[in-house]
Amino acid sequence: MAPEVINNLSPTIKSDVYSYGILLCEILTEEFPYNGNIRDLSNRVCNGERPVLPRKGPASLCKLITDCWSQDPNKRPNFADIISSNIFDKSLIETISPPDCNSLWNEISQINGRIDKIPWKLFRDTVSSHMKISKDDEKILYSFFDIPKLNFVRWKKLESFIKMFGPLVPSGAGRNGTLDLMSKLWRAKWFWGEMDSDESSNYLKGKKAKAGTYLVRFSTRQYQYFISYIFSVNTKVEIKHVPITIKNRELIVEEIQKQIEGLKGLESPPPFRPARFNLNLVDPDKAIFYNDAISDSAKDEDIHIKMPWGANG
Repeated sequence: MAPEVINNLSPTIKSDVYSYGILLCEILTEEFPYNGNIRDLSNRVCNGERPVLPRKGPASLCKLITDCWSQDPNKRPNFADIISSNIFDKSLIETISPPDCNSLWNEISQINGRIDKIPWKLFRDTVSSHMKISKDDEKILYSFFDIPKLNFVRWKKLESFIKMFGPLVPSGAGRNGTLDLMSKLWRAKWFWGEMDSDESSNYLKGKKAKAGTYLVRFSTRQYQYFISYIFSVNTKVEIKHVPITIKNRELIVEEIQKQIEGLKGLESPPPFRPARFNLNLVDPDKAIFYNDAISDSAKDEDIHIKMPWGANG
């Protein structure tokens, strides 16, 4: 309840803005904004006391909240201003903590003033204005972001890309760029992209693969790479998921390969990867739907894997 309402003044739309700020605070902190009895609470609100916001909360969202619960109703924003400020998109950008966040990320995210839906061509052109993109790089980006299905880049998918491959930086000065690392990883026969533990287990069991069959996946819940593999214990088939430690992102493929070689009993990846990894089946210019394409080598194999944002590590 706004302080002016507690003081028996007539409520206005700015009183609703105050309540909106308190509600945003509760959502952000996942805690009740105040503790104590009603009389004590009323005195604290009228004396200007407000809930504590998290130090590492999105700066733009925290400022909005503090503006909304200003003691002076005239200093609170209007709902129309809140909507037009695009504040929640800005807050989403701020949730990507350094060093994953960089100027290119901000530039891409704010195309057309939006972060939730970035048109594919604008995304591609913006990236290419900062770094060289080969035709194969474009195909990989096109497949990774599910462009045949969506025709735009979602902010959550872009966040996943940065967590998986690193900040969007060009190659040069003796270092591999983001797209160089992406290309090397995408071409590794053992890499199967985004999968959760249940999905990888179901796939490996469903194929009735032999013990020692393995794949490398990226968990979008834990933002970590895993080796998922089949092993046999007393004739019983089990699936094990081993987290991968990456010490040097520029050597990510080499480090993963080394950890694969360090696990006893691993034999080979499944023979047929999802079609999106076959760059011959992906053509951004013709908008070929890789999910509907089946490579000749796969024949009748079921190579389609649903990639949900669902959550098991």
